[in-house]
Amino acid sequence: MQSRPRVFLFPGMGATARMYDQLGAALPGLTACDWPKAGEAQSFGELASSCIATYGITRHDLVAGCSMGGMVAAEMYAQLDCRALLLIGSCTEPSAVPLHRLAALGSRLLPERLLGLSARSVPGAMRLRSALLADPAFVRWSLDAFSRWRGARLPPHSRVHHIHGLLDPIIPVINVRPERIIRSGGHLIAITHHRQVARFLGSVLDRLSAPPAATAGASPPHRGSPPAGR
Repeated sequence: MQSRPRVFLFPGMGATARMYDQLGAALPGLTACDWPKAGEAQSFGELASSCIATYGITRHDLVAGCSMGGMVAAEMYAQLDCRALLLIGSCTEPSAVPLHRLAALGSRLLPERLLGLSARSVPGAMRLRSALLADPAFVRWSLDAFSRWRGARLPPHSRVHHIHGLLDPIIPVINVRPERIIRSGGHLIAITHHRQVARFLGSVLDRLSAPPAATAGASPPHRGSPPAGR
């Protein structure tokens, strides 16, 4: 078997790489990334370019993310035509998020103290896994950029592998076409169901690392009604 490709994981809005602590322990070798400073970036596409430069991501790598992290990873994939895009409770189009149109309002009106509570509001031990938040100013920037996002322009025959929670209230599963569904999962499956996510990502990596002869008859990423997981 060939060596596994590098995988760069990006966090959700308001969270940091710490949200992937348990996922990384269940599947060693992943690179969990923090957001670089938005600086002069005006869009998810420009933030994606900054991530590519900051972490030295190339077309031979895999890019992945949860929620907003998956959206920005999709922009990286669109720019580089990477080896694969891995979505964990995320999407590539704003139409999948019912509250998309309210993001601009939140960016303008929510006070800093509320913006800083986005991940701290996660109860119990989960707080530690997604904490050490990005600063409230970055969350405000993210809401504004998300409100103007028009979706990632993925190349034809894109290699997208997607796992999603059936009970996700932010990105309802009916609005996306994941390869795998976790029946009891909500929006934060990278934390709450990290073992199932690790198994899914591991199976994808195994397929991508297999010799060409072993994958010649393999099926492409699922596009129809996906099987449900627990």
